[in-house]
Amino acid sequence: MPVPTVVRLKDSVQVWSPAKVNLHLEVHGRRPDGYHELSTLIVPVSLYDTLQLWDCPTGGIRLECDEPRLPTGPENLIVQAATRLRDRYAPGRGARISLNKRIPFEAGLGGGSGNAAATILGLEAVWGISLQRDQRSAVAAECGSDVPCFLAEAASWCTGRGELVVPATMGARLHLVIVKPLEGLSTRAVFSCFKMEKEAVSGEEVRGALAAGNMPALGKALFNRLEKAACEALGALVDLRASMLAAGPLGVVMTGSGSAMVALASSADHAAALGRHYRDLGTAAGPVRIFVVASTE
Repeated sequence: MPVPTVVRLKDSVQVWSPAKVNLHLEVHGRRPDGYHELSTLIVPVSLYDTLQLWDCPTGGIRLECDEPRLPTGPENLIVQAATRLRDRYAPGRGARISLNKRIPFEAGLGGGSGNAAATILGLEAVWGISLQRDQRSAVAAECGSDVPCFLAEAASWCTGRGELVVPATMGARLHLVIVKPLEGLSTRAVFSCFKMEKEAVSGEEVRGALAAGNMPALGKALFNRLEKAACEALGALVDLRASMLAAGPLGVVMTGSGSAMVALASSADHAAALGRHYRDLGTAAGPVRIFVVASTE
């Protein structure tokens, strides 16, 4: 399924909003604007939230969600994306948005950012507006650093604070298992434990392995600079990672700022076997949620 996927229904629009995993994430330092300079390799995967959007002629942006723990007010990125898009390109318009939430939050899977990108694409269709790519990306970047990457239809290499996006070549489809502890991690909590390293890890090796479709090399090249800080913030991740590696994946890496860990498999069958093993896993991390997924291309 291409991502994000916009489907026109009789009186609404439905958008499939994918999760992402980071195969590489390096932090290069703090910028003058307070953000961190990043380089990261992002791949969308087959774990989706779905949004349904209706036009609301009376104005206003209203969000409803089947996950009661998720705020639905102005702090939600969906509401922010809709408001920014409306104020700039569709003054006076309104929308009702329903979110079916399947992607865990505080996981590093980009659920909120992906939802914001899906909202921009969906409301373009609902409101009958047509943006140029740079206009769409500008609205997305105002909502969050990694929102623009979700407007891409494929794997992406992202730099800056995450908003500078170029396509990344994929030589083969990826098969992955996401393991999410019940306890999440906020980006703020992870960065509060983060310490800069002198030597930066280049993304050339991981990008080359991905482009060649060389899964063993890709497994060895997986890297996330934030993983050490996340393990300090949530110590159970150390045992979880070790237990996942013991099951024989090609590699394991934390995605984003956690708390989800991702195992790379050699095939769909291998991923399914890892998923079964991880469901029976007893670790210090306690109960976990398991998602057997593939890259969306």
